[in-house]
Amino acid sequence: MNNVIGSARVSVQLNGTSLFVVFEGTEQEIVDGYNTLWQVNAIGANAELEWLHAGQAVAITSVERFKSGLFNRAFLRALDNPEACRAAKGSRGGGALKDFARAQAEKQWEALPSVRIIRPDAVIAPYVYRMQLKSATPEWQCERVDGNVD
Repeated sequence: MNNVIGSARVSVQLNGTSLFVVFEGTEQEIVDGYNTLWQVNAIGANAELEWLHAGQAVAITSVERFKSGLFNRAFLRALDNPEACRAAKGSRGGGALKDFARAQAEKQWEALPSVRIIRPDAVIAPYVYRMQLKSATPEWQCERVDGNVD
């Protein structure tokens, strides 16, 4: 498993009760990744895609919702897999297929790298993002400042 969902590279940051889902790639790859997670209800209907810069965007959700969406995605993919369906044949309520999907979703969750985003005042503008990947050099940062609250 890798951290590609849709066609975007995805990483996460746990921020209290919220989960920041960070998408990286071209604009189309980011939108595809966001739509993939939105369609399986991993990201809420009101969670908008916020652009950090041209190659990076973030959406906010909860850990429970995100993991549930990963399970939904894995289950739908398992339904398209004839081998997984044959292996689950005869299990009551699709239990074996659900177990297979649950294991795949857990592998996907474990494969997602963790990043650090500093976002003060999440409720009001100005939003300031500082992003630093674990694999990046310490001096690499990108910032975006929106709005001005007086």
